[in-house]
Amino acid sequence: MAQLDFVAVVAAVVLLMGAHGTGAQHSNGGGGGERRTGEEPVITTDDAGNLMLESGWNGRVFVGGVDVMAKLQAIEDQLAATRACAAEGKLWLGERCVSAVPGLDPWNPASTCEELRLRGFLSGEYYVGGSSPAPRVMCNMTTVPATNYGGNGLSAATAGVSCLSIKQHHPPLDNGTYWVTINGSTPFQVTCVNDGSIELEVQGSEFSSTGWIFSFDDPSNFFKCNCTAALSRLQNLTGNWYTGTIPPTTLTRECEAYFDIDYRSAGQTLTPQQVTAIASLSKDRDNRNFDVYTTSCDDDNNVAPLGHWIGVETADGSGNFTIQDCSSGDGGLTRPDPTVANGINIGCCDHAVTDTFASFPFPLHACASINTGGGVALSFSARTLRIKENP
Repeated sequence: MAQLDFVAVVAAVVLLMGAHGTGAQHSNGGGGGERRTGEEPVITTDDAGNLMLESGWNGRVFVGGVDVMAKLQAIEDQLAATRACAAEGKLWLGERCVSAVPGLDPWNPASTCEELRLRGFLSGEYYVGGSSPAPRVMCNMTTVPATNYGGNGLSAATAGVSCLSIKQHHPPLDNGTYWVTINGSTPFQVTCVNDGSIELEVQGSEFSSTGWIFSFDDPSNFFKCNCTAALSRLQNLTGNWYTGTIPPTTLTRECEAYFDIDYRSAGQTLTPQQVTAIASLSKDRDNRNFDVYTTSCDDDNNVAPLGHWIGVETADGSGNFTIQDCSSGDGGLTRPDPTVANGINIGCCDHAVTDTFASFPFPLHACASINTGGGVALSFSARTLRIKENP
């Protein structure tokens, strides 16, 4: 069936209704036929697109199965709603009256804070986003372009840009779980601390909750040097921690044992992308409560690729590792008992991990290389980690 012209349909309806006034009888066959009830005028088209009218009676007209009169009534209802909204200085959008000014109504949001700044708005809370209903966020109009400080963090739709932003612009910030979206990331949940920090917990190895240990073998292991600084950071030591992991191959001067470093916040394991987003808040030591170290034992004063070292992947999935290393000196002879050290701090060195990877200060993927007797460890100075951006 060809598509009907709406104006032509309406005209036909008007003619039809005029020909069949209320209370009139339908004449069938030219004379005195009885009124037929339950039949309805139907407008269709022939193959050439001409209107074809089949008359019936009860004041309704159907076009292709659609009740035209009902459609006309719906249009009248929308016009009435539009007029009512206009009387209040608002717009009729779909099913509701909304503010005619973008940003003042969740159903008519501004696209960005910058759009509002260009319209002359002052700093404050507005509805901003690409979908409706949009979240209410804090816009700072004193910057160019304007800055979106996000919402109150109580839902994914009102995610804040950080815990500190929630504290500053949507107080109060209580200790607990909030939604954040950092640098445009998909909203995710984190634990916020009332000072504005995001709190994470590092998930350690089978030998320590805060570190990873690697050795040449059992008799010549990491513990023989008794590196007290590293041992003070390696919490909850368990199992054969004296030796830790022995790589399947050693003396290669390349990555030999690979390991992942996971973090949890708000009761769930964070993805590498989420950790990297959190890391982007700050690289400043003053804005976090921890450091990450590598510790070498008995590398005979060698430097990478000789000796012992830890490599940290430069970016998630890149396959490129940047070496974190120090030169430790001689750790003494092999001990017949791997649980007995040669002394205290014999042939030890500590190296604070430096900003050479995208997720700094949170390494995600790392490797160890063992190229002489002794071993190497990676450790965190705390298990509960906190970080925030500059105030």
